[in-house]
This record gives sequence, structure tokens and C-alpha cells, in this order.
Amino acid sequence: MKKSIFLRLKPLLFLVALNLISCSKDDQQEGVKDEEGVTVDVERTKGLVEINALVVYEFKNNEYVKTKLYKVSDEQNGLQNDNVKQKKILDLVDKIIPQNYKSFINEIVLFDVEDLGGYVHPLKGDFSSLQLGLSLTALEDETIDIEEVIVHELGHVLTFNSTQFKEGLADCETFKVDIPGAELITEVGVKACANNASYVNDFEQKFWKVIRGELERLNELDENDDPSYFQEKFEFDERHRDRFVSDYAATSFIEDIAEVFNYFVRGDKPTTNSKIKDQKILYMYENDELNSVRDFIRSNITFNISARKVNKKNKQFKYCLGKH
Repeated sequence: MKKSIFLRLKPLLFLVALNLISCSKDDQQEGVKDEEGVTVDVERTKGLVEINALVVYEFKNNEYVKTKLYKVSDEQNGLQNDNVKQKKILDLVDKIIPQNYKSFINEIVLFDVEDLGGYVHPLKGDFSSLQLGLSLTALEDETIDIEEVIVHELGHVLTFNSTQFKEGLADCETFKVDIPGAELITEVGVKACANNASYVNDFEQKFWKVIRGELERLNELDENDDPSYFQEKFEFDERHRDRFVSDYAATSFIEDIAEVFNYFVRGDKPTTNSKIKDQKILYMYENDELNSVRDFIRSNITFNISARKVNKKNKQFKYCLGKH
């Protein structure tokens, strides 16, 4: 029997809770190049306006190169031209994201908004090219741990790329992603099927299959704006508290795997597997690739607070593959 798993819990995979409006592609790239080859005064799509997108870097010749400056207000000019802050956040990217995974991230968009730390959205429908958004404002916000944000978003990059998915939904027997472009900052629609050996397919089978019926019930309530959704979602969270490493992880399967990766990287190895949330972290210790990524990050960054404490502090702060 074919599975059609569309997780529509709020926030959705890649969901930008901003009521995005599709814009004409012909109107987006109206800028001119400056003496350094950077395209300036680029018009922003509705989604990029909502997050106050400032500047775009692209990965070229093993480094990130500034390629676009968006048309912004006078108040945002200072941050848009603050190369010191931009270098600081790009240096953190270098310390957290191994070189071989940067090939999936075609663009890094730096933006200026207070309640969002980062996001990952596709630039192509098969996940072969991704846009990573990071907040420059988060560097000075004590309630946001920008290192945690980047680790979480790397979790999305690792689990949603072209080695993990194939484009199209025909004859798909595994985890499906079907998101219209109007719901994404990049405005690129996604119809993709997880490979049998992908992280998301294996993770979903091991840890989410048993609660699929409950999720489908919540999805239906959510889609119909049923007022009982919030009470039933609260009861779901309480019933399955030992299944999730954080409150945000319980919002969707997509965010669960990214949050587990975040705890796996930043925290210590669980000493027991009596709770499912600990089994999820131990599951990642069984994978050589994920252990290699963890070792790379921890060789570059010393985490002074355990991941569990950081997430408890920031549990109201939203991610998405998403946004964080």
C-alpha cells in the first residue's frame, strides 16, 4: 500500500508563516553590477521583503563570495554594508558546515529580522541546490544562539539534499514532499520522493510510523481550522513528551530529525535508551557520516552549555526547514 505522508503540522516543512505571494521572475533581477561585480539594488520577492533580506553570498572556488545586494531601506543600509558582522557569521558557517556539504548550499541569504534565526529552502525541486538564510540580527540577540541555529539548519541540509531524494512523486513508496512554491521564500515548488536508504525514510519508519494515525488526525483538524486542534495537539505533546528532545521537535517529523541532530552534535551521548528521544540521539551515533560531521563541528567549536539547556531556554524560538 502506498504511503502518502504529508506532514502539515504547524510549522510545515519549509513553511514561511508569512502568507507569501508569488512574484514575477522578470522583476527580480533588475540590479546593476558594481566595480566588484556585485549586483546591487536587486528587487526582492514578497518572502524576501518579509524577512528583510539584505545580501546574498554564493559558494565559489571554495569560498563564499558576495554576489547580490538587495534594494533596502535607508535604515538597513548600515547592516547591509557591515562586512565585519557578515564575516563573523560566515566564519561560523565554515566552522560548522563541512566543505563537502557546502556544494548543496548555492546561496546564503543574510537578513534582518528579530524573531527568526535561520531557514533552509530549495532553489531546485530535487533539493540539489539550497538557499540557507541566516539572521545578522541574531548575532546580537541574547535569546538566540546562532551556533545552535546553524547546526539545526545543517541537520536539514544533511537530510534534505539530492543524495537523499529524487524529484517527482510517481510510484513513490517512501516519504513524500509536496510543497507549492507559493509557500517558500525561494518560490520553488517541491515534489520529491525520499530514497529507500535516506535518513528521513529510515527515521520516519523507526520513530514516527507508530504515531502516524494520530498525526493524520491532527493534520485534518489543522487543515480545516478546527478549534479543537490546539487542545488535541496539547494532549498529543503531553502523551508523547518522552518521544521528543524539545517542544519544537514535536511540531513535525521534519523538525524532529533536525532537532535530534542538534542535540546529537551539541550534547553528550545519552547513558540510557529508556526514552525514545534518547533512542533517536543514539540512532545518530550509529551512523559514520553523522559522527564524522559531529567530530568536525566539535573540533572547531566548544559548546559551553549543553544542547538540552540551550533548547529549554529558547523553546519558544521557531525553526523551519524550515525556519529557526
